[in-house]
Amino acid sequence: MERDHRCPRCRIPLKSPVRIGTVAVDPCGRCGGLWFGQGELARVVKESVGSVPDGSPFGGKRPDGGLTCPACDAPLGTYEFVESDGGAFDVDLCQRCGGVWLDQGELERVQRSRAREVVEARTGWRGWLFQFLLQVPVELNLPPLRFPLVTVALVLANVIGFVILFIPPSPMVVVERFALYADRVPSAQWLLSLLTHQFLHGGIVHIALNMYFLYKLGDNVEDALGRGGYILFYLACGVAGGVAQTLMTPGSAVPVVGASGAISGLMAAYALFYRKARLTWMLIVFQFRLAAPWWVLIWFGLNVAGYLAKQQGIAWGAHLGGFLTGLALAFVLDRAVLRRNPRVRLLRDL
Repeated sequence: MERDHRCPRCRIPLKSPVRIGTVAVDPCGRCGGLWFGQGELARVVKESVGSVPDGSPFGGKRPDGGLTCPACDAPLGTYEFVESDGGAFDVDLCQRCGGVWLDQGELERVQRSRAREVVEARTGWRGWLFQFLLQVPVELNLPPLRFPLVTVALVLANVIGFVILFIPPSPMVVVERFALYADRVPSAQWLLSLLTHQFLHGGIVHIALNMYFLYKLGDNVEDALGRGGYILFYLACGVAGGVAQTLMTPGSAVPVVGASGAISGLMAAYALFYRKARLTWMLIVFQFRLAAPWWVLIWFGLNVAGYLAKQQGIAWGAHLGGFLTGLALAFVLDRAVLRRNPRVRLLRDL
């Protein structure tokens, strides 16, 4: 866009473009309005929200405001933008070039409205059938903002670790060397096993459930923390879970394997960062939507109950230790996440 294009309201030249995500938009230095070329507003919303619901958000035609397009000098038409909470405001569109003019503060209203639509979207029949067959919580409304490279790599590493257990000479050789044993404190092997035990699993159901939650929740936590911070966060929660399990079962010779400590930490971070997100759970054939913090709180309560009941076969200490560590780290990192991640800010303000 040429730099002599003028603000439709103030009639002064628009300033040099500023970047919102990957999109360069033209601001007015006086009134704070923003000019978006054809398709640019949709790109900004998609990058900040994660997906754009089907259908146009623009309602009926309104009396024109007498504004002129900064790009092609055609009259701007005025249309109603219908917000998902029932509110509405006027937006100026150019029917010739497809550009959009937003007054100061209207971009935030557009983003917040579309974010609310994403969060409140229903899972549909496919989501219902998936949950009916597998009876696991479903979160389909927050697709990652970019490809979750670290999450996918962690899933693959866990699958490889699981497959290795079935390669001769014997699964027990791998378990003996790399599983976590509380009775080996404080040896070097125990320290190493705080990392290695996270990538081994005791059965197909064990790894399937862990990898499901890792993939469904981890992609969003990866968005929030960034790839480097995310892998450190994941491993730290797993290590903390291993330490907690050792402390809660001192002297135990029972091997502990699984990524449950790390994934418990991801649950805590997801519930804090995306506290307005909703997961569905199923009672018989009926789906209910529950805010992520409530769902995670119920999960945490069940784990406390399992530990107090001394139920065998589950590493309750790893679950609880990983969760509490993840929650503490997420609280410490929350302000930085809000500063660098627009979607977390949008969802927090709903």
